[in-house]
Amino acid sequence: MDARLPALLLGLTLAVACDDSKSKPDPGTPNGSTPAEPAADTKAEPDAPATGGNPLLEWLNPEAVAIVYIKRDVDIDPESFATAFAIPPKLARMLRDVPAVVDGLDAIRDASDPEPQTWFGPEALASTSIVASGTYVLHTLDKPRADVEGYLERASMRADEIEGFRVFLPKGPFPWKVAFLNDHVVAFVPVKEIGSGLSPLTAGRDLPASRAEQELEQVLKQDPSTVLEAVAAGPLLHLDLHQDLAQYSVRARPFQKTGLEVEVQLAPLEDPTQAVASLAERDLSLETDALAALAKRVAFSIEGPVVVGRLQATGDDVRTLGDE
Repeated sequence: MDARLPALLLGLTLAVACDDSKSKPDPGTPNGSTPAEPAADTKAEPDAPATGGNPLLEWLNPEAVAIVYIKRDVDIDPESFATAFAIPPKLARMLRDVPAVVDGLDAIRDASDPEPQTWFGPEALASTSIVASGTYVLHTLDKPRADVEGYLERASMRADEIEGFRVFLPKGPFPWKVAFLNDHVVAFVPVKEIGSGLSPLTAGRDLPASRAEQELEQVLKQDPSTVLEAVAAGPLLHLDLHQDLAQYSVRARPFQKTGLEVEVQLAPLEDPTQAVASLAERDLSLETDALAALAKRVAFSIEGPVVVGRLQATGDDVRTLGDE
C-alpha cells in the first residue's frame, strides 16, 4: 500500500468536511454519504495543557480546507520548496505565512527582548477555510506565557479580553492578532477577519474532532519523524498546469540524516496525462540553475486518478531548498 495514502485521504476529507458544514441543516442532501461524526473526545480546558495528542490539533478549525503542519527547524525556503514541488499558490502562501509570523514579530520586538524564534515550540500548524481572509497560525509556547505577553506589550501591542481570551492587537503593520488560547498555545489570527476571528478556534476546541484532525493526528503518530505535512482541497488554481486541481498534498520526512524524502500527490480535475506533461514542461528559466535542476529531478507519474511526484533530496539538495 502507498505510504502516502493517509495524506491523500486527509485531502479528501477536507473537501467532505467543507461540504458537510454547509449541509448540516438538511441531513438529506444528495451527497449525504459522509459517515456520522464520531463521538467527541474530551477536549482540554482553555486554561490547561492538552492531556493527549497534539496540543495544536485541539484548536484546528473543523471547516479547514487547507492545512500545513511543519517542524520549525526544517531548513527550507518556502518559495524554493513551492517551486521545486509544484505547490499551488494557495498552499504556497500558507507555507510563507508560517515563518512570516516570526519575521514580523522580529521586526517590531523591543531590541532588548529575545528573538521571536525562541518564544515558540518546535511545531507550527496553519490552516484556512473558504470564508477566512488569511492564514491562521498556531504555536506552542517555549517560554512562559507572562514573558511572551511582556514581549508583545513592549512591541506596542494592546491587550484586550475578547470572548474569554487575552488578545493582543497590533498598532502597526503586523497582519495578525495574537490570541493566547491557554498557557501553552498561542494563535495568530488574521487582522482582516470579520469580528474577533476566534470562532474557528473555539469550534476546534468545542466540537468533535473533524476527520481532517483525526487523519493528521494519525499521520503524525504513525511517523513522528514527519517534518512537513500539507494538504489543500480544491478547486485549486495551479499556474504550471492547464487545469485546476481537486486536491494537493505533500509530505517531507528525514532521509539519510541530512536529506529529505518528499512525496506529493496532485488530483487534477481533468486529465492526469496532460498534468504530467505540463509538469515536465514547467518554465524554470527564472530560477537558479541548482533549483531548476532539482525541480527537474522530481519524478511525476500517474497512479490511478492522481499524479504522484517523488524526490529523495540529499543534504546538498536541501541546501538548495534552504533559506539562505
